[in-house]
Amino acid sequence: MDSTKAQDITRHIFKDEDKGCEYIKNLALSDSVEVLTKIIPALINEAEEKKNVNDAGYFSWLNDIYRKIVIEKLMNAEHLWTIYCDNTGYPYVVDNDIVVLYDYANHLKVEERLKKYGFSISFGIEDGQGIMSEVGHMYRNGIKNIRFIDGRDNMLTISREEIATYDMFFKDEYVTNPALQNALISFFQEFRKDKVDDNSPVLASKETDLKVALRNADFMVPCTKEETDDSVSIAHPYVDITDKVEHKEGEQVLALPVFTDGIELDKCYFDKHENMLYTYMELLKSVTEIGASGIVINPLGVSYYVPLDIMKKIMAVMLSLLACTVLLAGCNTSSESNEEQSLKVYSFSGENEYISVSNGVIILDGKDEICYGGDLKVMSDDFANITTYSTTIYINGSEKETLLSNGVDDQTGGTIDVSGNIGKISGDILRDSDADKLTDNLWFELKTTNLNGEESTYRVQLETTEITKEVKK
Repeated sequence: MDSTKAQDITRHIFKDEDKGCEYIKNLALSDSVEVLTKIIPALINEAEEKKNVNDAGYFSWLNDIYRKIVIEKLMNAEHLWTIYCDNTGYPYVVDNDIVVLYDYANHLKVEERLKKYGFSISFGIEDGQGIMSEVGHMYRNGIKNIRFIDGRDNMLTISREEIATYDMFFKDEYVTNPALQNALISFFQEFRKDKVDDNSPVLASKETDLKVALRNADFMVPCTKEETDDSVSIAHPYVDITDKVEHKEGEQVLALPVFTDGIELDKCYFDKHENMLYTYMELLKSVTEIGASGIVINPLGVSYYVPLDIMKKIMAVMLSLLACTVLLAGCNTSSESNEEQSLKVYSFSGENEYISVSNGVIILDGKDEICYGGDLKVMSDDFANITTYSTTIYINGSEKETLLSNGVDDQTGGTIDVSGNIGKISGDILRDSDADKLTDNLWFELKTTNLNGEESTYRVQLETTEITKEVKK
């Protein structure tokens, strides 16, 4: 927008009886968006610099009015272009938002920009009805906002609730699974992109979100029922995915198809099967009982295969992160049976009046040993001025055997927040003779130094439970 057009719009805002509303309705879509992204913010900023609270409030009030007008214009636009990520088939997601172009002139620049980061994209042509449908999918997929962009320097972020509410798409009894859908889309968008940079930190974060979402989700599982006077028989269909995943020679990989919601289920089994709703624990037991190789989530969506051994480890560690290599080998078949039987997972926690440790996990699978320290929380004001601290998890036997030790030292003269994640370690961290001592002799130690140079030590015995006994039933 040139300066003459901007001045003309500003004049209508100040002079027209309707505060420029009718004028903005008749503006080109790109110009009306700039009223919200440039003109009104500039007026608010000018009023705030002059410390004119009344004018700032007045322009904020106008912004709310204009925002409704512009949203209506966007929803009535003849053409909008949703950016789709080719490696997932879903709209491209950035910080829980999808992105829609309202001006196609610069689409090649957008495509080139995303390609530099490894993303191959395409543009879906939409009208207002198409965007409305997309909002329904946003609720399913845990997406919060739409970023309307022109491909240059304008971006207007609109929440899904400003366009339509959840109950306009779904009834109360309809099953949606937004946390898991969101985690699946976000993880595979990053995992399947072209590797143009080191994305391991981002991938690790999204991996954590995915493991938590899997463990907390409910799953729709198709089934057929046969009822007699005396009993009800339930059978689940299999999907043969042998040719789609790595497997041992001669092995057939039969996965149980599971779905995050009814829309994903209908893609495969529309009106052909009944379905049951399983928690993750119920799903794990069913897969074990029927002898399936694992599960495949949304076969005609993201299509994610989780082998049985990985399912057990997810269950075992609860909300803790498994080693990154475990997930990256997620398409491998199940481990050898003797390795499964040697898997032992311990959870631990403990507290006293000063500190608490929770969500700690130790994994022993016959080859690898992993210790996740869990979360440390301080419960006293004594920790407000800490400059240095160290944490240690150890077995207190005939001699002290350290499993995990970390230290933090502030070099800037400031203080440190002691609460947080304790960290993890993997490798040969435990002597064979000490595995049996975990349940009664595991301890946590915190050493601190404050601004005055005073040192303190806090210890708490950790209550340890082997949770794989329950998983293997």
